[in-house]
Amino acid sequence: MLWLGLRSEPLLTHLAMDLRQCLGRCDLPFDTKPFAPHLTLARCHGVDVEAWDAPPARTWQASSLHLMESVGEGRYRTLAEWMLGP
Repeated sequence: MLWLGLRSEPLLTHLAMDLRQCLGRCDLPFDTKPFAPHLTLARCHGVDVEAWDAPPARTWQASSLHLMESVGEGRYRTLAEWMLGP
């Protein structure tokens, strides 16, 4: 898997904690590993992505948050979208 790590921001960390608390109260399973904000860029089967050079650091601001559902074969569907910021 090729992914890009993101700097953890307090609001994003709180969102993840709140989501996990809600899932726990509803007895729904969730990943208990420590929260690590990231973007999944590709799923590379049989490719040594660790041999690639890391891309240069970039700063950008997200304008929306999407709740996605995996529908198989690397495809995803947006279940909900929330606009961020002013």
